[in-house]
Amino acid sequence: LGFKGTDAGWGTVDYLKQHQALMVDTSLFSLEFKAKLLKTIDDLDAQTDGLIIHSDNFQALRLIEKKYNNTVQSIYIDPPYNTSASEILYKNSFKHSSWATLIENRIEESTSLLKKQGLLCVTIDDLELYNLKMILDQQFGAENFLANVLIRNNPSGRSTLKGFSVNHEYGLFYSKGELENGVGRLPQDEAQRSRYSLKDNKGFFEWENLRRNGPDSRKEDRPKQYYPIKYNKVEKSIALLPMEWDERKKTWSHSINSINENEIILWPHHPKGELKVWRYSKEHIENEPERFQVIEKDGLFEVYRKKYINSEGILPRTWWEKPGYSARDNGTRALIELFGQVAQFDFPKAKDAVKDCFKVLKLNSKDIALDYFGGSGTSAHAVIDLNREDKGTRKYILMEQVKIKIFYIQPMIF
Repeated sequence: LGFKGTDAGWGTVDYLKQHQALMVDTSLFSLEFKAKLLKTIDDLDAQTDGLIIHSDNFQALRLIEKKYNNTVQSIYIDPPYNTSASEILYKNSFKHSSWATLIENRIEESTSLLKKQGLLCVTIDDLELYNLKMILDQQFGAENFLANVLIRNNPSGRSTLKGFSVNHEYGLFYSKGELENGVGRLPQDEAQRSRYSLKDNKGFFEWENLRRNGPDSRKEDRPKQYYPIKYNKVEKSIALLPMEWDERKKTWSHSINSINENEIILWPHHPKGELKVWRYSKEHIENEPERFQVIEKDGLFEVYRKKYINSEGILPRTWWEKPGYSARDNGTRALIELFGQVAQFDFPKAKDAVKDCFKVLKLNSKDIALDYFGGSGTSAHAVIDLNREDKGTRKYILMEQVKIKIFYIQPMIF
């Protein structure tokens, strides 16, 4: 079976019954036996969590193109970066063009596998960043470029001959076509969650000043968001005056005749006198007046709105720096802990970094992920972890041409 273990009874029927999640190296069996074995499994696709193909990835992509055409939600690849540690054998004068040909052919071959709303991420470093960007722009269209994310994958730094210590790599994100609902979100960290310390029957929230600040916050920038709010100091309630929009004057016309002695009019004016605007249109106040409150401080009245924490997470930023992204601490070290020193992989990715890429790529509970530079199998591990978190049935397809013989695998991992 290709395994070595220390448990008593290793290799016996009883041992295999107790460890049914162990992997089997089917190359050790005859073709006749493998054919008989496959026939005994009903709906093989439903019974397997993923597909791993040992092959040149270009040929493997062509092999599966009919079966998986337009079915893959997320493609994540971590190709060779073409640095001195992972150079391609070719004439020096063709260095970049040879690498570009390798990547371009495989990107082009894999695009048809993506769903209409499918997403792709390719990680890379500085050496081939601009060549890769040009290839992806040509294949997916520059209009479908989503972001270039800097991932702090080496906190201690990697020294270079030019005198800099490199801490990061890049993740280029693209969509196959125009996205209907944007990319996936990432979970809030502890500091972000702690801001939403208040709770009502709708969930956790914080109070947000309704006056807009920063860019595009002046009256002339957003004239429709410059309107009066009526505040009743006794009832502690807010409401809107009857008003109509004057397109010619670009302002709201209104009357203050309905104001009584307990009420005042509030405007989005900065304490220094600048004419600002409210963050939201007047429809927000009309539809959810209970979501607002007014606080008086030093004779000034400020309007606040309940801002609820988004249960789906936050929009991904373009700078990722979680400790879990460290390739050394959570890539190389993780593999050694799982398999021992026998597992010799160059530059394995951190599982958390790949998981978060899949979350942004909207790999939902029943979707398929594809990685055709499979390496140490971190993508498969990330998919398995995502399934464990939400009881999903995501599938992975991995392709890797280098055959690594693993002698012992902890059954709880696969």
